[in-house]
Amino acid sequence: MPRKSEYKITSKGNVDILNAIRNDASQAFADAIPVANGDNIQEVGRLILEDQDYTNEFVMALVNRIGRTIIKSKSWNNPLKRFKEGLLENGEVVQEIFVNAVEEKIYSMYDAESNVFKIAIPDIRACYYSMNSQKLYKATINETMLAQAFLSNNGLFDLVDKIMSRMQLQDERYEFLTMENCIKTAGEKGHLYPVVLANAPTDESKAKDLIKKIRSTYSKIKHPSTKYNYVGVLNLSLPEDIMLIIDSDLEAQVDVDVLAKAFNMEKTEFLGRVVVIPEMPIPNCYAILCDRNWWRVWDNKMTTQSIYNTEGLYYNTTFHHWATYQYNPFENAIMFTTNASTITSISLATSAINAVADTTVTIKPTIVATGNASTTIIYEATQNGNYIAEMTSNGNECNIRLRPDIPTGTVIKVLAKSNFDESKSVEATITIVEPSRSKKTTTK
Repeated sequence: MPRKSEYKITSKGNVDILNAIRNDASQAFADAIPVANGDNIQEVGRLILEDQDYTNEFVMALVNRIGRTIIKSKSWNNPLKRFKEGLLENGEVVQEIFVNAVEEKIYSMYDAESNVFKIAIPDIRACYYSMNSQKLYKATINETMLAQAFLSNNGLFDLVDKIMSRMQLQDERYEFLTMENCIKTAGEKGHLYPVVLANAPTDESKAKDLIKKIRSTYSKIKHPSTKYNYVGVLNLSLPEDIMLIIDSDLEAQVDVDVLAKAFNMEKTEFLGRVVVIPEMPIPNCYAILCDRNWWRVWDNKMTTQSIYNTEGLYYNTTFHHWATYQYNPFENAIMFTTNASTITSISLATSAINAVADTTVTIKPTIVATGNASTTIIYEATQNGNYIAEMTSNGNECNIRLRPDIPTGTVIKVLAKSNFDESKSVEATITIVEPSRSKKTTTK
């Protein structure tokens, strides 16, 4: 049975590594393999390699203990890693619930008696994040490589380092590219609110417009608004959660002290809020301001394993990294771009709808956008909204559940307006009819 270890590795030398593994090994291994010192390294190695059971136990411990240490300590890391949420151990699907703003009412003592027990269903939104990446990296250790590792003082560490560092580098690169692709996808889908710049910040003078827009937007998202998240819920970002993502070109053009002043921070404090990536994955985008919680990235599994191939006389070492890479539709995220972004029109194929009480009406307008303009639509009942039992939207279509006690002939009006440009809107009129006279309850 493995024994509890109190031996800590303090150097990369073979003596330290051998004794740390021996201290954790089975009793049989510890009885057969002597404590290593500077004079008996090769003898200890010979005893380990002569017995296949001891060799297997040794390689498993070497890969798992030293390998994991190397993976965690390498110098190059994904620059977007700070947004990760950690390890997701319980299941692979996360549900996120957001309760939107509750509609305000006008106080009336005279209406209290009739309204006190009426239902007021809150606007509750939910989204789900599921594991969408299962990566495996594999490398081989043969007996010759293992025997040679005992010949130099740091041979064991160097052997594992060469294998694990390549796995780690490739994994970190893949993770970064995947998170970078989240930014690209959000921009292409209009899920990043675009702030349009007059000029590309190609020098410090032209970057003043960008800095001004960043400072202004930073102040705005600290207050409740529906504008800066793509589903249009009422939300805000706490100052300590607001992060700025820029690329290397902008970092070279703009003095960090100038950017720090835009956030009303000292340089040292600001550096904890800025993330520099090699280049922006969205054309003509120069910076992204987002809530730290906009990212939804978890590690689901990180493990190393080794298996011995008796026919080939080698060990295959594998490193598994399973993860979830998504972004949060409820949190603020803004891109600063030179792309012109507009809402051309918003329309309904049929704006007059006949519906029966106690049914659900679906409204799905057509919205035409250019550039990176958000296509999110906000819905609001403008007439007889009290007859709506529930109204939910995903930022595109809206489902309206009608109460069962609506009188025939009642007219309900719902305004659909662009969250990006509130001057673009269309109104749907729902008329309550008898069941025999009802037509379709969906309009597009």
